[in-house]
Amino acid sequence: MKETCTVHLLDPYGDRSELWPIGDDGVPTDVYEKFKDDEGDVYAIVVYGDGEPETSFIKKQIWKQAEQQLAEIERDRPSIFRRCS
Repeated sequence: MKETCTVHLLDPYGDRSELWPIGDDGVPTDVYEKFKDDEGDVYAIVVYGDGEPETSFIKKQIWKQAEQQLAEIERDRPSIFRRCS
């Protein structure tokens, strides 16, 4: 059985966590070693170009900052639309 890790994803369509294999079919071993946290989890952000998702692995601290900023955008979104109408 292949070793796996939890990948925490920030995605415009919803944040989620998935179990991915470590190695050629999932998180490349060198990427895993570089980006894993103390529990062996890795963090990624998904962006879309031409409708296709592109996943980039990032350090947990950067992921947490991005998560907070996205939450603030979502929280403020209704007030932005109210001011425009």
